[in-house]
Order: sequence, then C-alpha cells, then structure tokens
Amino acid sequence: MVSGRRSLGWGLVNRTRRIPSTAPTAASRSANSGRARRSPADAHALSPELRADAEAARRFAQAARSDATLRAYRSDWADFSAWCDERGLRAMPATPETVSLYIASRAEAGPLADGRPSPPLKVATLSRRLAAISQAHKLAGAPSPALRSREPLHSVWAGVVRTLGTAREKVAPALAADVVAMAATCDEAVRIAEAFPDEAKPGAALRARRDKAMLLMGFAAALRRSELAAVRTEHLGFTPDGLRLLIPRSKSDQEGAGQVVGVAYGSRAETCPVRAVRSYLAAASRELADQGRPSPLSGPVFRSVDRWGRLGHAAITGRTVANVVKAHAEAAGLDPSLYAGHSLRAGFATTAARAGKPDRAIQKQTRHKSAAMLAEYVREGRLFDENASEGIGL
Repeated sequence: MVSGRRSLGWGLVNRTRRIPSTAPTAASRSANSGRARRSPADAHALSPELRADAEAARRFAQAARSDATLRAYRSDWADFSAWCDERGLRAMPATPETVSLYIASRAEAGPLADGRPSPPLKVATLSRRLAAISQAHKLAGAPSPALRSREPLHSVWAGVVRTLGTAREKVAPALAADVVAMAATCDEAVRIAEAFPDEAKPGAALRARRDKAMLLMGFAAALRRSELAAVRTEHLGFTPDGLRLLIPRSKSDQEGAGQVVGVAYGSRAETCPVRAVRSYLAAASRELADQGRPSPLSGPVFRSVDRWGRLGHAAITGRTVANVVKAHAEAAGLDPSLYAGHSLRAGFATTAARAGKPDRAIQKQTRHKSAAMLAEYVREGRLFDENASEGIGL
C-alpha cells in the first residue's frame, strides 16, 4: 500500500485541520470497506526497470507544472491525507466515497485544531483539491477517485457548487492612475529618507526605489507576480526604444521556449518604468559596493532589503510582490484588501483596453494564449464604450 504520508515526492505539511466527525453513512461505510481492498498498484510489484521508468515519469510530470501549482498540490494532498488518517480511511488508493465525504467536510465550516473557527473552502480551492487528489493517484498508477462526472461525487459536487456558488473573487485591477499614485508614495519615501538620513530606517530609500521599479515594470510589462519576482539582470536589455525583457518561463510557456516583452519609455520621467528600473539598478549597485560585495548588481534583480539596509542575495517571492502592492496601495489611500500581485497585470490589460489599444497589441503584451482568456479584462475596460444606457433620456 502506498501511504498518503509518503506520497509521490510531494513532501508533506504537518499542520492538520480538525473537522468534527460525521455520523456513519452509506458512503462512509463503503469508504471504510474500501480500505480492505487492494489496488492494482498493490497487487503487482514493479520491476526495477519499471520503477525507474515510473520515477522518470513522475519527475517529468512535476516539471510540467509551475512551482506554485506543485506547492498548492503538496498542501492539498497533505490535507486530504491528514483528514483520512483522522477517520481511519485510506488516502491511497482512495475510493470515490472517501473523496465525496472529504469534499463535503471541507465545504462546511468547522473548528481548526486550536479551536478557532474555519470558514468553508471556496469552490475554486475545492476544485484544486480534487485535481491534487486525482494527480496523486495518476502518479501512483491508481485510478482517480476524484472524477466529478461519476457518482457519488457528481451529486455532492453539484450541491457544493449550488450552495457556495462559483463566482470568482477577483482582485481590483491597479489602473494606470492607481499605479502612478503608488509610485508617488515611493518617491516621497525616497525624498524623506534622503532629507532626514539620521531618522530614516536603514535601506528605506533603496527599498522605495526597488518597489517603484517593481510597480511600474510589473504594470507596463503585464507581468505575473512570479515572473516579476524572477527577473534577473541577464533578462534585461536597454535599447533606445525602451526595455527588452526576456521571460524564460511562464504560466503560458511551460515548455520554457522563452518570451520577450518590450517596455517603452514613459511620457513622464517620474512614472517611466524604464527609468525606474535603471535608477534602482544603480542604487542597488552602489549599495553592494558600499558593502564590499561584487558590483554592479547581477543575478536576481528584485531582492530583499533587511532591517540594516543590506541587499539580500536571493530573489524575492511572489508573496513579496503582493505585499508591496498592498503596502503602496494603502499608502496611496486605496483599500489594500482589494489589491494583490495580480492587480498590476490585470490593471494593464484594463487600462490598455480603455485607452483604445487593439486587442492583438494587448494580447502580445500580456501573452495570453487566446483572445478568450484576455476578453474578461478587455470587456471590463470597454464597459462604457458605446454603452446602451447612455443618451436614452435619463
């Protein structure tokens, strides 16, 4: 038997959310009886050659998904395994009845292990949990118990969707005016730090220049937060027309063919993304030289700045990008709860649509695989173009 806690090289999360036990049902009795059955993977021991092939297949399957997806799948699988352990059920291979009970449990509110209330999971999260369970079984050579087209999961899932709804919670797009306001808070932070160096926090000016470059380039290049965090100096090329940015790998380019995005010079020096990046690179290189480290800056562009003002060695994470957006949204008088790392990319598409840019030009910058994927942003940006409610006598 393949243990859920040693599964598939995904690793484990040890935190367990405690859910009140449910009364025995026909589904749960069937799930328990499934523990006694052996899966095909249990019945047939793999030869050394097949084990090697299976391991190679697992590695390639993992490589087909982004790091963020794999992290989410690890967490999802760990949660499912822990839930099964609490109830004496098998996580691998699981039965459709077990998965149905799990989804129903996670779709309802319940207490965490420390007694705090836990809200029901969103439909999108539950859907990802099913995908993680299905992928785990696929990698183990077992049939998926998480097929929504089959009973009993089909009925349970339909009820979950009807109860919780499927409307996707969207972050607010950071429009051009919003990004300009955020960038202005960075400029103000630099002015204060340079005017009162003895009172400013160490590294305040460098951090503000970094944040401004992140905000303006993330917006103008329509970058995902993971792409922005992963920018390296060798990906940057400055030309008379602007900035040439290489994105080696992205969500829409899992094969790693690479994509190139152009960022033009801005019409105003204070909000120009190309100048902001140059300014930050120069400041970061000076800081490295002051620390006696190799300069100019090479490798990861956007790095942490510690409380002593020292520039870190490694790249920031996508979470840092989100925190930067939220922090400067709040500083600009916007509601930070509405904004996230994706706000820059979404805001570019919406702003470009409002400015009348052709769909093909917007798609070239956002690198969406299809116009249909871009349509939501474009539709939002052109919501009031030739709007039928205008000029009808109201």
